[in-house]
Amino acid sequence: MRKVTSAVGINLTVGSASTTPEFGPGDTVRADSGLYIYMQANGAVAEGYIVKFAEGTWDADTVTHAEGDSTQYPLAINVTSGGLADNYWGWFWRGEGYEYAYVKDSASADVQMLLTTTAGQVGDGTDGTDVIHDLFTIGAAAGAALSLVRSGVLLSVNTSITN
Repeated sequence: MRKVTSAVGINLTVGSASTTPEFGPGDTVRADSGLYIYMQANGAVAEGYIVKFAEGTWDADTVTHAEGDSTQYPLAINVTSGGLADNYWGWFWRGEGYEYAYVKDSASADVQMLLTTTAGQVGDGTDGTDVIHDLFTIGAAAGAALSLVRSGVLLSVNTSITN
């Protein structure tokens, strides 16, 4: 795992075209929009879906609030930068900036997001209880669509803050 200080020349929204990594597993990149980590999709993941990962394996798997309740504390959370097929490699947003996340239902602007019962999707609390630490909508979210979100820290669950 290496830390790359700039994303110049790296397309963070496009995954690899194969199951062979183009960068080192766990590599990180700092971009204007935040911190990204290079991992392998464990199952197909759509753009903006919320995933969990285990350091050392670098497998990214969609997560629901049921898993958030039962996983080791705290659970590291990422947002898929671009859609990936099963076992393909790509960049996942860790936080400290802004990115698009898939919001399950409509939500007001500046609302903290939670894990939902639908794997990979976030919501405003009507369908879940696990707060994603410091993940907020920027504008009103239409629901069942990608919405711009922000975070000032690395994303995790089982911890919370107030806005």
